[in-house]
Amino acid sequence: MVSKQIIDLTNKIYTNEFQLDLKTIYDHIYTKEDYEYLCEFIVNFILDDYSRAYDVVFVIDENNKPIEFTLFQLVINLYILEFAFKYRIPITRDWLVDVDKQFLAGWHGFIEKFCQEKVMPVIKKKKLNSARCLSDTLSSITERITKLTELISPITTPTLNLFDIADFCARNSKFDAMLSTELDDTKTFHQLEQELSSAGKELKKIIVEDGKSCLVPFVESNCLKEQQMTQLFVAVGPRMSSTNVVMPHVMKTSYLNGLKNVGDYIAESEIAAKALIYKKKFVSVSGYMSRESNLSAMNLHIDYSMDDCGTTHYINYKVDTPKHLQFIISKNIILPNGKLHEVTPADKDLIGTTVKLRSICCCAHHNRRMVCKACYGNPKDFKEDYVIGGATSTEIQNPLSNAVMAVKHSSGTKTKEFDNEALLALFNNVNSKLILKRLDEAENVSILFNKEYIEDVIDRLENDQYYDDEDDDDPNGNTEDDLENNSVVSNMLTDLSIVTRTYDKLTNEEKEDIYEVKLDGCFLTLSEEMMKLQNIKKLEIPIDSETAILNLKDLKPGMGVFNIKYVTAETSRYLKALKSIIERPKPMWYTNLDDPINEYTNLVIEAGLSNKEMVYIEPIIHALTRCPDNILARPDFSKEVVPLMVINLRTSIVKGDFYSAQIYQEITKLFKDIDSFFKDESIGDGLNDSLFKTSITHDFSYMKRALKKSKII
Repeated sequence: MVSKQIIDLTNKIYTNEFQLDLKTIYDHIYTKEDYEYLCEFIVNFILDDYSRAYDVVFVIDENNKPIEFTLFQLVINLYILEFAFKYRIPITRDWLVDVDKQFLAGWHGFIEKFCQEKVMPVIKKKKLNSARCLSDTLSSITERITKLTELISPITTPTLNLFDIADFCARNSKFDAMLSTELDDTKTFHQLEQELSSAGKELKKIIVEDGKSCLVPFVESNCLKEQQMTQLFVAVGPRMSSTNVVMPHVMKTSYLNGLKNVGDYIAESEIAAKALIYKKKFVSVSGYMSRESNLSAMNLHIDYSMDDCGTTHYINYKVDTPKHLQFIISKNIILPNGKLHEVTPADKDLIGTTVKLRSICCCAHHNRRMVCKACYGNPKDFKEDYVIGGATSTEIQNPLSNAVMAVKHSSGTKTKEFDNEALLALFNNVNSKLILKRLDEAENVSILFNKEYIEDVIDRLENDQYYDDEDDDDPNGNTEDDLENNSVVSNMLTDLSIVTRTYDKLTNEEKEDIYEVKLDGCFLTLSEEMMKLQNIKKLEIPIDSETAILNLKDLKPGMGVFNIKYVTAETSRYLKALKSIIERPKPMWYTNLDDPINEYTNLVIEAGLSNKEMVYIEPIIHALTRCPDNILARPDFSKEVVPLMVINLRTSIVKGDFYSAQIYQEITKLFKDIDSFFKDESIGDGLNDSLFKTSITHDFSYMKRALKKSKII
């Protein structure tokens, strides 16, 4: 039952007389129902008229000084203060938050800091369950803020103002020039990408130095990535198809200038389709993995009473790059003299070496759910007890999932310069086409193709229907040769080899050197010229051989023979690679900890996830590490020799902590058949529908009811 005091307080919002006094705040907000009512009232008041989000209210601090808030800022503060309301903690000015663009840009980090500085001391003083209190507080604040920002995002997020952009162009010639960029599509894809990367960095610098445009909040909060800004204001450049191959069409201008031709529309539709496909295929996979990771490692804690467990075991960690070093900052390594050394950014001499890393995974703590401080290291975040196991999903898997969902906006082609020396000795690379050079001994050089591939091409060319006379010419003005070029699409070439014949002048013997073409990041197709029937028939097709032979003496120098097709990095590949590390089938289980740790680290670095630490990776591998002869037991790292195996994720949940296993089993049942869930009539249809995969029967019945309500049927 909501109290009369809270109703009287909320009614004052209508008359602009609303204010909260921190000294008497519990006279108004005494129960959980009062707190919930106040939060819901303010949100609904804003939703009735979005402009009300900027209405000013006052909070009176403990020194009787007024603090000015907008309603939007107030409701976020109320969400953050839920812990204080729940345990009736005296609220002072230092508990309140300045909800500005810096807060909104990094509010997850702020909430962690808030829990460390405000919540943890109260938990210790009141001797509360730290894991449960922190989990409840973090999840509640996160859920409330996320829901609120979704509801009123049209007014709370920064938006682009075209008039402001026009003013920016008028006062800044550099920015104006960037908007007028038109890429030179005669350059290679690699050159175009380098040009766009450089322009993106310069664009960011121009926006920050100006400091006046509507783009500043996007840049400062990093909610608009550098690549997205480049595509919006400079140019889009090469785009990949839904099959991860760079399209031959270059989008020469920015999205702000609009799509210019049919090729732009095709390229845009291809990448948009890819984003939808990826979202459908991989986001649910990431969601399951995040929940499973949390369940497997949710009860791992730091034992602050134990400085060093005394383990003699470690991870052989490869510090291949500066990013690998960044991963282990504040972790402990074992020096040759046996002493521990805390890694700092100054330890650049470690790059290129393999270090002995003290790790959570090798901790010899007698409690399998605890780790000592020496194995954990000295992270900069929490210095108090908290559930470290959940960091894997929030810091690693969720960003990968977000990258998949944003593939349309954040995908980069990442091509490399074509550098196959054997082919470049015979051909010039001009705009991703290999043009035959003038060779002194062309008759001694041949290229071998897959015979079946060539026979298939010839068969399709010979059986295509062409226009035979002028009256039947294509209405678009194409000649017979033009039509022939387009009649057969050249597929990817495999089994391609170069044969070079040489003669020994002394023995007069002929020698053949065969070089198999192996390409990294690209493949070849036959050019438009080679796909003409008169040229493709120049290949020899021996009856007793599996290969077709093209002698280069039969082609004119300057003729295009191959097109280079660049293959891009697949956005979802990192998620799939992560899945292969932690969800492997039994025959592929690891028998050491070095491999999964190094593979996991390389994956995160290659995926471009910034500001990550080793402590985000270790808890999940720790949860997967078991004894070979007893899958339920964790290896005893206090012993000199420790047999171990790294099992897969789902097995570790079911064959691990009893509490986690029970949660996982119940969730699995619900995901398998939602109809069993609805047998509980007290729950019924409603919000829970969207949280699970429903059966076909339930989907149809639910849709039928919805259509009847809408009077469609």
